[in-house]
Parts: sequence; C-alpha cells; structure tokens
Amino acid sequence: MNEQKWQNMLQIRIALCGLALLFCFGLLLYRLWQVQVLQNREHQDRNARQSIRLLRLSPARGRVFSADGQVLADNHCYYDLGFYVSEMRQPGRSYKTTDYILACEKRIALCIGRMPQLTADQLRTHIRRHPILPLIIGKDLTAQELARVGELTPTIPGLAIIPRSERKYPAPESCAHLLGFTGRRLPEDDLSAEKTRYSFVTPELSGRSGLEATYNHILSGRNGSRLLKVDAQGFVHDDVRQPLLPRHGDDLHLTIDSRAQRAAEAALQGESGALVLIEVNSGAVLALVSAPTYSLEQLSAAKYAALDRAPGLPLKNRAVNETYTPGSIIKPLIALAALSNAVLQPQDSYNCIGYYALGDTRIRCAKRSGHGPINLQEAICMSCNPYFLHYGCLTGLDRLQPFFTAAGLGEKTGIDVPEFWTGIRPGREEALRWQKRPWQHSDTALVTLGQGIITMTPLQAALYTAALANGGILYRPFLVQRSTNPAGQTVQTTPPVIRHRLPTSPAMLGLIQAAMQEAVRNEHGTARGLQQTGWSLAAKTGTAEVDSGGERHKNAWAICYGPCEAPSFALACVIERGESGGQTAVPVVADFLQRWRQAIAAAP
Repeated sequence: MNEQKWQNMLQIRIALCGLALLFCFGLLLYRLWQVQVLQNREHQDRNARQSIRLLRLSPARGRVFSADGQVLADNHCYYDLGFYVSEMRQPGRSYKTTDYILACEKRIALCIGRMPQLTADQLRTHIRRHPILPLIIGKDLTAQELARVGELTPTIPGLAIIPRSERKYPAPESCAHLLGFTGRRLPEDDLSAEKTRYSFVTPELSGRSGLEATYNHILSGRNGSRLLKVDAQGFVHDDVRQPLLPRHGDDLHLTIDSRAQRAAEAALQGESGALVLIEVNSGAVLALVSAPTYSLEQLSAAKYAALDRAPGLPLKNRAVNETYTPGSIIKPLIALAALSNAVLQPQDSYNCIGYYALGDTRIRCAKRSGHGPINLQEAICMSCNPYFLHYGCLTGLDRLQPFFTAAGLGEKTGIDVPEFWTGIRPGREEALRWQKRPWQHSDTALVTLGQGIITMTPLQAALYTAALANGGILYRPFLVQRSTNPAGQTVQTTPPVIRHRLPTSPAMLGLIQAAMQEAVRNEHGTARGLQQTGWSLAAKTGTAEVDSGGERHKNAWAICYGPCEAPSFALACVIERGESGGQTAVPVVADFLQRWRQAIAAAP
C-alpha cells in the first residue's frame, strides 16, 4: 500500500515537472515569436540606423561684390592632408590598423618636412567616434608640400588632399564694419530637432556681424547629403545612393562704390570718426566708413578680445552705432521749421549783437562782435547762433518736433546691418528720461544750436542731408542692391523705401538749399574750404561741445550734398575731438571728394 502511494506521488511530481518544462518552453517560444515577428520591424529599423550614416555636405558661401564689380568678400581654398581610416584597415586586431596609420603619418611627415602630430589616443578616438570623416593630419599645405604628397598618394590607400574653404577679404581693412566677419559654428538648421537627421555634422562658416550676419541665410546656401553604408565598426563600405550635392550660397551685390569707400577710408586715416555717403534719390549707401578700423584677416577670438580693449575702440561702428550731439548742422532744419510755421519770413532780418540773452545767461555767437543785421541766408552761411536762438525759441518745441521726427531723429534707420542706437529726439519725455526733470525753455534754446537733449548718428545725419537735397524725402538706407544665384540670375532686388517727408514746401526748401550753397561759395562761409573740390556743393558745418566724464572737448561736423544743379549724393562726416567743423571736418570732406573725383576720372 505504501509502495503504491509512493509511486502515485512520484508520477504527480513527474507530471508537474513536465508541465513546468512545457510552460518554460512555451514562454521561450512566445518570446521568440515576439522578437522575430512583432518586433521585427523595430529591429530592422535599428539595424538600418546602425548600418546607414547620413553625412551633411556643406555648401560654399556666397561672395560679396561692390556696386562697381570689385570683390569685397570671397572664398579661398586651403588644402589639408587627411586619412580616410575606413580605407586603411589592416587584417587582425584593431591595434594593427592603429600602428599602420601612425607609421604612414610618420612617413608622410618625413617626406614633406613636418613633425608628426598624430597620437595613438587621437587616432583611436577618431576611429571610435567619426570613422566616416577624414582625420586631418596637416593643414594649409604649400604648393611644394602638395607636390610631394601627390607622389605618395598612390602608395598609401586612404591618404587624401582635402580642400577647405575659408573666407577671404582682398582688402581686409576696407569695409570691415559693414561686411562684418564670420566664424565656424554648427549649422542653424542642425541646432534644432533636424540635427537628428545627420549622423555627423561639422562646424560651418556663419556670419557673426555686419552684412555677413544679416544675410547669413542667403550667403550660406543649402546643404547636400551623402548616404553611406557602414559596418559594425563604422567603417564605410559603399554609397547607398548618389550624393545630393549642396547648393552654393547666393552672391550679394552692394550699393557701395569701392572708389568712394577707399577715398573715404584714406581721408579718415589717423582720425576717430565716421563718414557716410548716400545716394540722394534712393537711400542707397555709397560709402560707409568708421575710423579707426580693423583687419578681417584671420580674426581669431584672441585678436577680437584684444581689439575690444584697444585704444580708439576699432570694433565700434561709429557710422551706425555711435550717437553724437549734432551742433550747428541742425540749423537748416530749425530754419525750415520756422519758415514753414510762418514764424520767420524770408525777408526778415535779425540784429546779432554777439550774444543772445537767455535769462541771466548770455549765449555767445562765434563772432564775438556780432554780425549786425543778418538775414536767413547769411545766418546759415556764417552759422549765427543768436539768429537761430531767436527764431528757434519763437517756433517752440511743439512746432519743432514734427520736423525732428520727419528728419528721422530718435528712431532706427532700418539699414541692413545691426543697428543698436536711435539717438535722442528732443521732447518732454526725453527730458524726464535723461535729465530727470521737466522740459525747460533753456532746453529749446540749446536744441536750436544742436546741443543739449539731442543726438544723432552719422548715418542719420547723412539721410537728413539727403532729404534737404531731394525735396524733403527721408529714405530707408540700404547696402544690398541685389542678390544673384550661382548661375548669375538675379534672385531679389532692394527697392527704395520712403520713411518720412519733411512737412514743408519746395519753396521753403529752396531757401534753405540756397543758403547752404552760399556757405560754400561765400568767402565768409563756414564751409568755404569745399570750394576747390571740383563739385558744386551745398553744405553746413557744426561744432558740438561735449562733456565726457568731466572732460570737455569738441566734435566737428560737416554735411553737404551735390552737385547743386541735380543732387545725386549727400554725405555727413564727424571727427571726434576736433577744433571746429570748418577747421577739422571740412578738410577731411574736401580730401575725400577730391580723391573720389580723381578715382572716377581714372576709371576706364
């Protein structure tokens, strides 16, 4: 009985063990089915990702030309030496490949006369992380080195001469502030989720400042791609499909006249200041110079940091991003406001006694003995302070403000380079903001002389001058006339854009224009130094007194346009720490105009 019971228990245990084994086997079969059937697609995708690599192909950057066809920014091809390690694998363990590549590098270094730079750690890291990409072992090969490497290339599989494009500026110190500079960074489209598309992305040239930054999206072009099949170690086996070639960036054709630009740069040599030349009837910028300047050639981070601390602040774009008290160049606008509001009649005369009494304060005229009876034309010609104080204060702030607005004071011009400052448009809010007090009658008096709560950039001054010349139209300035694709076809152009109109009549403007012409023609005119330039000009000078950190100095201004018969250009020039507009700024402008005229005459 006991034996029968024991046999029954044994059979039950055997059955349970069999069921357990059957369950385990069934679970294994289920898991196998799940992996091979249900998750087959997922594994296929994962294997494909591991065996297929999408490599980004960088486009060539677009070039920049002046209006007269001179190349301002180009691409220069440098030649580096590199290994495609996927073509240099050796049979056996991985160290054999490493030793072979290091031996090849030593052989090449001996041949071209350079020291070996590659270490085993660098090589292993490259093989582990970027086996598709070339491993650079030498940069900027000379013509002699290229010839020697060419003899070695057939004997070393995987050795390649690799072209590298860098920005090249034929005249690196010319147009530096408007062109800007480039640096290498990851492409913008790859800083987003699209980065996951590419297996490897290398830094590309990207605009950091100036036009290079503003038009980076046009200059950069469109990337291409290469789809590669690799093995488990990442070594290339073959192209999966034909490479998609990159589309090179579009070229920019500027409004800048290279002859005018070079003439302005030469005239400002050794000065701190700016000169801006504008096409009167469109707002196109013909020359834009800030001094001192700097070189765009091989501008490294260390060089940039040194320039940022250098005396004279050469990185600062004074033409666009520095504001100055305008001084007497604002007087034509004050006179125009007085005329347009019938405060001043063309035939009116004012008796200048050498000063203007503002309460207990006497504001002196440049001619201490006084001009005596003086009319509008004479007042602008000789820049009589009491005349403008009298009629400016009679006009008053409220009637002056529409003219300040129409002249573009206190707002960005819209130029196509980074613009940070707007200047100060005189007004009650500005008095509270800058002086922490209400606007006073004395503020109006100072503003009529271009002093006090009023500042403008040289670019704003040039545009204001152009408006005086063209009938009262204030244009938006622009530097890029058109862009063209690699085939030379025009992609887009920049049309003139009107921002404001001076609220006056042609007759009133004609009076101001005649007075500015007299400032050049008259032997007592403050701009008489422009008589020998070969151009018929209308001009106004200015001398702005500045208190900078307790130190008082003067900034010298000159604005002019020409030819008077049919104005085509207008300019503004400011020289920091000058004597006066007539003594300091006018000679610089005269030098520029003579150089520009000679360059035009010498052109074929």
